[in-house]
Amino acid sequence: MLVEVHAASLNLVDYQTAISGNSNWVYPHILGLDSAGVVAETGDGVTHTMEKGGLCRISLGSY
Repeated sequence: MLVEVHAASLNLVDYQTAISGNSNWVYPHILGLDSAGVVAETGDGVTHTMEKGGLCRISLGSY
């Protein structure tokens, strides 16, 4: 699925991670776990209800 991102954010976890760093990171490292946008394309493997033009949110963290 390809998403056209319209909004992205840095949250408290991103900030705290940036301050403390992570020895496993490869630099430069891009922070940001949360974003929202519009579905631009879907592939054959997309089995859930996401359709082209639909709104979606992306959260890469585990809460």
